[in-house]
This record gives sequence, C-alpha cells and structure tokens, in this order.
Amino acid sequence: MTIVIQFENNNWYAEGVAVMTNRLYEHPTMQRALEAIARENGFDFVSAFERGTDYHLIHQLADESDG
Repeated sequence: MTIVIQFENNNWYAEGVAVMTNRLYEHPTMQRALEAIARENGFDFVSAFERGTDYHLIHQLADESDG
C-alpha cells in the first residue's frame, strides 16, 4: 500500500506520499522521525491513511523523472 502522510496544524496541512509497508510506517523509529519533522516545521501532529497503488506505474514514473 501507499501511505499518505499528513502533517496537520489547526486549519492547514501538508501532505506527502510514501511507498512503504504498514510495518515500516508503524515502526517506532519511523514514528519518532515523522513526529520530529512535524514539530520542526510547526505542525501539531501527523496522521496517515492507506491508498491502493499501482507499483509498476510508480516505478515507471520515477524512472522517467530521473532523466
């Protein structure tokens, strides 16, 4: 699955997309890192949700963007 990560603060947020397993996302080190990124950038908290993904398409787009 693709994890969509949202850094949130009152009425605004920033969103990032990461291709990782739930096991990696839920790892304590990853959670601490995301919380630190949120704090350092003025966000109150981090939330996330899963989104279905076409991994072949992601790799194809990444390869094309490498130039």
